[in-house]
Amino acid sequence: MRYITFIIMALLAITFNLTQCHTSDTSVRIIDETCQDGEPLSCYTMALRFEAGEGVEFSMAQASAFYELACSSNHQASCIRLAEIYSQALGVPRDLQRAQS
Repeated sequence: MRYITFIIMALLAITFNLTQCHTSDTSVRIIDETCQDGEPLSCYTMALRFEAGEGVEFSMAQASAFYELACSSNHQASCIRLAEIYSQALGVPRDLQRAQS
């Protein structure tokens, strides 16, 4: 059910054009709430937004935290990106042990 809610909200956000601040703020809030409810795709989406500075202030630390949440639910793309971030020290201290786990 959460996945369906996420998809519907994502389609609405696209429909209402994410370049508008209000819509972007709303979509970020909804995606964040869905992530906090345990939907790994939403956590991955939040990570991508923080990494790109899309609708939120750029922050690799925040992106890493959201990738970590998604990875802990076995979202493979998040795990791969998190490993890259830790191995290349992209906004976080280099941690080869975490990159390999």
